[in-house]
Amino acid sequence: MHTPFLLTDANVRHLGEGEVFQMDDFASHSEVEDWSDAIALSHDSFIAAGTGASHARSSGVRSDRTMWESDLPGRFLGMRQRFVEVRTELNAAAWMGLDGFAIQLAVFGPGGHYQAHRDALRGDAARRVTAILYLNGKWTAADGGCLRVHTSETPRDIEPRGGRLVVFLSDRVLHEVLPGHVVRSAATAWFHGYGSR
Repeated sequence: MHTPFLLTDANVRHLGEGEVFQMDDFASHSEVEDWSDAIALSHDSFIAAGTGASHARSSGVRSDRTMWESDLPGRFLGMRQRFVEVRTELNAAAWMGLDGFAIQLAVFGPGGHYQAHRDALRGDAARRVTAILYLNGKWTAADGGCLRVHTSETPRDIEPRGGRLVVFLSDRVLHEVLPGHVVRSAATAWFHGYGSR
């Protein structure tokens, strides 16, 4: 049984202030295992990720391999439904006005990293909210690969524990993926506003 996605007043305030909030156990252990297995079975479909409008590839900037969930029809239906719950609650509790989303699956190998960046330019309606779901069921602190967020003078590191969901405004939060020592998987949903497609 999964944990329902319900926003608290503090979550809404953090979102509006350009902060990050997280929900542990958003996905159940069995969901994490199922989606991790689906990613492993689709390994050959992942390609080296690029950055910017040109999607230029630079392993110095980022070293993950990605693909879109929509390119694997049927394998992640449960995940898509969970992100529908997130969109519904963001609209109901935080008045976000989101009408859809796209899910990108990403795999980082040992040593994998992604330099500090924001997911969108200020005011970009195509990416209003970022929600990252971690799919690392056996993750330990020694594995590295934390998400480092720069929302104050002191960076905060968030462990990529399986089932954990991290949410923030796409154009506000500077963040990076620190090098890990094992394979690290995540699913990122970017929610867009009405009229952005």
